[in-house]
Amino acid sequence: MKEIEKLIAYEKVMDEGEEKTQSSNLPTLDAISHASLIGHCLAAYVSTLSESHIKTISSKILSDCQFMLTRLFKFPDASAYYHKEEYDGLVKACKLALHQKYPKYSTEGFEALYSRPPVIYFSAAAPASLGQSLCMQLGLPISCISTVPCNSVSGANSKMDVTIFEKLIKDDIAAAKTPVLLVAYAGTPLTGQVDELIKLWQICNNNGIWCHVDGNCLAFLTLTADPLTEQRPILADSITVNLGKWLGILSLQLITLYKCEDTTMAYMAGMNSFNVVSKLSCLPLWICLQSMGYDGIIKRIESSFHLCHLMLKKLRNLPNIKIVNIEKKQDDEEKEDDENKDMQHMMDINSNPVTLLFKYSVIESDAEKEITPYVIKSSEESCEQEKELAYYDALNTWLADLLSRENPQLAITAAIVDKGVCIRFSPIETAQVSGTTEEAVEDFILSLQTQTAILDATVSQRKQFQNIVANCENLMLIEMEGYAGLGAIRYIPASWSEKLAELPENGKNDINTLNIELVHKLKSTDSAFSLGQCADNIACVKFGLITADTEIDELVSLVETVGKQLEESSKFLETMSERILKGIEEASKDLQRENHERIIQEGLLRQVPLVGSLLNWWSPPPKEVLKGRTFDLSSGRIISTETTYKYHMQIQEDSDNAKNASSLPSPDANEMAVQLHVTTQHVDSTHDTTLEDGASDKHEQSVSDDKDDDAAASKATEEESGNSVQNIPSPGAETTSEENPIVNTASEQITTTEGELATTESSELTQK
Repeated sequence: MKEIEKLIAYEKVMDEGEEKTQSSNLPTLDAISHASLIGHCLAAYVSTLSESHIKTISSKILSDCQFMLTRLFKFPDASAYYHKEEYDGLVKACKLALHQKYPKYSTEGFEALYSRPPVIYFSAAAPASLGQSLCMQLGLPISCISTVPCNSVSGANSKMDVTIFEKLIKDDIAAAKTPVLLVAYAGTPLTGQVDELIKLWQICNNNGIWCHVDGNCLAFLTLTADPLTEQRPILADSITVNLGKWLGILSLQLITLYKCEDTTMAYMAGMNSFNVVSKLSCLPLWICLQSMGYDGIIKRIESSFHLCHLMLKKLRNLPNIKIVNIEKKQDDEEKEDDENKDMQHMMDINSNPVTLLFKYSVIESDAEKEITPYVIKSSEESCEQEKELAYYDALNTWLADLLSRENPQLAITAAIVDKGVCIRFSPIETAQVSGTTEEAVEDFILSLQTQTAILDATVSQRKQFQNIVANCENLMLIEMEGYAGLGAIRYIPASWSEKLAELPENGKNDINTLNIELVHKLKSTDSAFSLGQCADNIACVKFGLITADTEIDELVSLVETVGKQLEESSKFLETMSERILKGIEEASKDLQRENHERIIQEGLLRQVPLVGSLLNWWSPPPKEVLKGRTFDLSSGRIISTETTYKYHMQIQEDSDNAKNASSLPSPDANEMAVQLHVTTQHVDSTHDTTLEDGASDKHEQSVSDDKDDDAAASKATEEESGNSVQNIPSPGAETTSEENPIVNTASEQITTTEGELATTESSELTQK
């Protein structure tokens, strides 16, 4: 039990590519849902009783459920089939219709259908996979499915075209086919539109076609009149109702009510069963019906219709919200036929909507105007209209996502219809489970007004934004498909602005890097900016949604200013890197030249590995070797490091006394002074020369065994020299970096005399 408790209470989710365990969102059960769950347990318990006892219980439950359901939905003399799968009732209705049309179907099977193949008619508003799924379960070819087109109302699929349906029937009969069944909708799955059920029923009745009706608007049949009084029959052969979804009761089975006087055909079609245990599946439904009663069921369904009507009333008061699936009510409406009053009430979706589809749309927008079909538009106009529609789709997608997060009680979703993305609200499906109330609808309207004000400001200033960007030399407008915002731009450096037609790879990298840095800089200033990636894999700056008081020209000017600053900074770094490279190359040439001269002076014998070692032992080479070069960016000179290694410190010489120095173009006055030191190491065995970058901030000092002699030598040096030497440590004492700072400023000057040089050399000899 603990194991199953863990499996139910916790679920595994993927977070940034990692699988994590978190507490699952368990639904809250009311008293009726709790009773339904108990009903499943009771059904399992009752199935263990004796067969005669089970028959008594199941017959009582079945008769009570059938009586209540037929009265509730005004479908007298009907039988009930209970199923778990959504389209299982439709499959059984198709089998029943096939048995009625083909009497030998039960014995001959598919051979009975071969001479005159059956045809099943579907509305174009039906789910795309329904026909294929039905054919697979019936064992029929996909050619048996015939799709009936729908009329279009405000860009959304709506009612089935009755005229085309009649024409299809005549064509199929002429082609030696047999029309068998029609699937009509009292509330299409997406838009909630109701087909012309009265006309469709008349056509089906005249041609012997089974009429099956499905949809959420069937719930309206419970509200038409007192269910206990005698009612006129619904104009259909079978209907499928989902009481569990409409009432917000979990784990209730779906019910298909059908009319069939021949019980044998019902058994052959699978509508009925001899298994008494399977008949107990309606026990949870029986418990719920008994607990709620007619009044409780009607109250819940009526509240869902009321919420939808309230939402429709509020939305019609918003100027830039367009209702997609509701037609405007006409004054010259047809008079109601008293014989089919209930059906006409159900078909009047304007007065009794169960689903609302609405979208944000600017009033009198060119993208929303209906274009005359015979008017030929230019390619540019067509392209612009497609861009406008795509932009509004992005806005409505963003709006639906935001509203669903801010108002979880309404279960708002985004729906795609013929001409764009819409926001879908269907309280008959979600109100009882989500706990939707009138206060929640009011809060939703306030949230919608706030967000539409932001969208109004963004849409109204979008054209101005494009014009401002077009007048900026370094900014380029970028079209990002599916982005709901003011727009996107890209900063183009002046060096690449004239080469955009044939931009090389390094140019793309430069522009991409610059725009990424630009977004990082801008995000620290304003959260309206974000980083975007276009189809060419080059970054851009995205402008989000704005408010009415936002200054567009200031935002664009900020992007341009920061972009120019980054561009100039990148140019400075490129210039500095070029100077450093030139300095390294020149220093390397000087070192190679001097090293070559040193090798010539030492002789060729010293370069031979074995002979050179013996010669070096017999006659050691001079100890004074080439130390390296120092490149000073502040002065633009290359200076020898001989004095640095001799005095164990960096000495800044005057430009007049500098030897072996090569001048470079001096950088700007505000540039930092950076020193690059190139040093060499002399290897006695191979006499290789190695370049090292950077000047040594620390120097190694040897500790003398005789400190008194070192102190005397240092004192003698001070007496001989007329000038004082700064920061030169005594050879016999250990010093740290704090005691011996490196002098590298332009203000401090260090001068040496011949006496100081002699003193330093004598000190080194004393150490050795």
